Amino acid sequence: LVKPGSRILDAGTGTGILAIAALKIGAAEAYAFDIDPWSIENAAENALDNRVGDRFVLCEGGLEVIPEDSFDVIAANINRAALRRMLPGFAAKLAPGGALILAGLLQTDRPVMLDALADARLTLSDEATEGEWWACRSALAGG
Repeated sequence: LVKPGSRILDAGTGTGILAIAALKIGAAEAYAFDIDPWSIENAAENALDNRVGDRFVLCEGGLEVIPEDSFDVIAANINRAALRRMLPGFAAKLAPGGALILAGLLQTDRPVMLDALADARLTLSDEATEGEWWACRSALAGG
């Protein structure tokens, strides 16, 4: 999903791995946020170690600290409660034709998340399972 020139948002970045990987395979820029100060420090170090720090914008806080929008890919690997709260904000920040990738979910979370996606005007594009885990790709409804 990451193409040359893509704009990426990594929600709950942790170590920064999703954003860093996207930058390494061609994304133009990546924004990331996390509520944990240690994660921001660690992600900044990892970005420098991977020589992508000049294209990686890190912000401490929740989704509200990211004023930019029109992201081609938004990726989040965090818990169901946090994801459900952020879905309307993700929909507002997703570019037309963009993809929202959600992971860190259990298969038992699927029904609740499908309802939450629909409430946020997002449609399921693809999904995958491994063991008890479930991940999905969504897009803006009608997009």
